[in-house]
Amino acid sequence: MTAPDPVLMSILNQSFSAIAEEMYRNLIRSAYSTIVRESRDASTAIFSPNGQLIAQGQHTIPMLLNAFPPLMAGLRERGLLDNLQPGHALICNDAYAGGQHLDDIVLVIPVFFEDQIVGFSGSLAHQLDLGAASPGINPRATELYQEGVIIPPMRIELERDLGADGVLTKILSRNIRVPDQTMGDIRAQIAAVRTGERRLQDLCERYGAPAIVDTMTSLLAYTDMMMRRAIQEKPDGRYRGIEWMDDDGYTGRELKVAVAIEIRGDEITVDCTGTDPQVRGPINAPFGSTLSAIQIAVKSVLLPPEVPANEGCNRSMRIIVPEGTLLNPRFPAAVSARMSPCFKLFDAILRALTPIMEARLIASSYSSVAAVALSKHKPGGHFLYREALGGGYGAGQGYDGADGVAITLTNTANVPVEFTELAHPYFMIASYTVRRDSGGAGQFKGGCGIEKVYRILEDGVRFAAYSDHHRLGPRGMSHGAPGARAEFIVEHGRTRRELPPLVIEELKAGDLLRVRTAGGGGYGRPPRVGTPRRPRRAGRPATTLRSRARRGTHSAPRRTRRAGESGSR
Repeated sequence: MTAPDPVLMSILNQSFSAIAEEMYRNLIRSAYSTIVRESRDASTAIFSPNGQLIAQGQHTIPMLLNAFPPLMAGLRERGLLDNLQPGHALICNDAYAGGQHLDDIVLVIPVFFEDQIVGFSGSLAHQLDLGAASPGINPRATELYQEGVIIPPMRIELERDLGADGVLTKILSRNIRVPDQTMGDIRAQIAAVRTGERRLQDLCERYGAPAIVDTMTSLLAYTDMMMRRAIQEKPDGRYRGIEWMDDDGYTGRELKVAVAIEIRGDEITVDCTGTDPQVRGPINAPFGSTLSAIQIAVKSVLLPPEVPANEGCNRSMRIIVPEGTLLNPRFPAAVSARMSPCFKLFDAILRALTPIMEARLIASSYSSVAAVALSKHKPGGHFLYREALGGGYGAGQGYDGADGVAITLTNTANVPVEFTELAHPYFMIASYTVRRDSGGAGQFKGGCGIEKVYRILEDGVRFAAYSDHHRLGPRGMSHGAPGARAEFIVEHGRTRRELPPLVIEELKAGDLLRVRTAGGGGYGRPPRVGTPRRPRRAGRPATTLRSRARRGTHSAPRRTRRAGESGSR
């Protein structure tokens, strides 16, 4: 390989990112389900000829930014990247083969130019339903088999097997409750990877295949160099952090996520020894999800935003996660709510790095999602609604936390109220507001959580959900106060019941379901009583989210992401 041309490398780096972003937008616009089309729970990427991540859609969910590398490594180890032909595709959702949870189906195709593989085009989408024991979400699952259809890593003929009459299409359609929406989203994934294929071939036409492949290699090496330089700027040492999460629905006790970070020269080791053993409920995180959460947390703190978000960032990291723990369970442990321990791992890493990075870090955020499913079986089929609600960001040095946003590892958007009620006639949205004063007190105040109230219109509506921080609110930093805890509440007339954070509950007409997410922790000592409160710098009043829902985003303001919490690069 000749020395890289820096101008060409810059041009192609932007081109690869633009291709991945176009793929992402095509996927979202072509999707059928609310979870993909409205919440935008999906990811797209371009890979080198040996399957290394080169570029990703810029609006991808942060948790999915590093979801592809462990899965591509699994495909490579199984020999599935060898002897590929035009028309082949690779598909998988297996959480124990490098995947996330079963809802996330990954589809990858090889890109050929003049009979040579010049890269891969990949898409990932969170499917609305894959046949779990409970529609959409099964928070009471105790093994993987209860969470949906398992697709092992395999090579298929894309048009033959996933076409209208394909064998895989028939198997999936027969095993899911909403086949039109799920298969529609898979077709959107096919459209996305075909877009990536065409655009990468266009680059080869313009610059030549050797230049494209050589530039991919150079970009990985450049990013590795930048990552190592950033690590070298930090003092050598070993730093520890611990976070706690609500129980799994069976243990009845809080669960520990522990991390030790060692910096030596230009390398960093993240060791999760000390984390609690895997549990019966579905809040275990498969190894692929744990890798992604660690890599996002480390990169978000250490790297400047101009560094390319490719797999070169990972070469300087050594990751140790003991098998049989919450962060690396043994098959067939349930994993559908794996975001809960991953959020705590993210916070534990930030807490560990506080002694050397406090100016860039923030207090604990909601650090969870309120993953909500409302389903109803009617004559002729199923209705299923899913969304993921954010909460309050933690405050940092010099600013308050953002109110009512997707937190750190997620970047999902609001589902518009008008569309929700039009497509799901068995409930309506009674209110959707910011929880006033739910952020933790401090010199800088934590962001407020969300309250969304669903009015149930028919009997037999099933509510399934998982969340966290229902016992204790997110911790503050530098003597800041914790945020308010999260709650699931059902009201009917004068009766009021609080539900656990992992729940399946049948609701009836007239019920009010209140979903309240936690506020972020405060930063610094709260002002003394009687001291005038400094004006908020966030600039947004705590008012209804309906207008924000129409704009369709939960994303945190840029200044909050720069505080080192989001990991979206």
